[in-house]
Amino acid sequence: MIHTLVVHPDFLKAGVGKKLISFACELGKELHMKAIRLDVYENNIPAIKLYEKFGFAVEGRRKNYYERPREDALIMTLRLK
Repeated sequence: MIHTLVVHPDFLKAGVGKKLISFACELGKELHMKAIRLDVYENNIPAIKLYEKFGFAVEGRRKNYYERPREDALIMTLRLK
């Protein structure tokens, strides 16, 4: 389990997040995982759009999950084949 994964602000929009998600998906397939699940700030639209491009879908919400700032988390899941 990976607890927290963050791209440094200096590297936003440089493809780092895309490479990290791509690697996680490929590794998950190699390990015969059935799914990958993640939490994302509900207002982090760029991250949500990136996850959706990989096939992740919103499957739930964690109320007041994040503390700084206080915000809900969306639970997103990718079903692996």
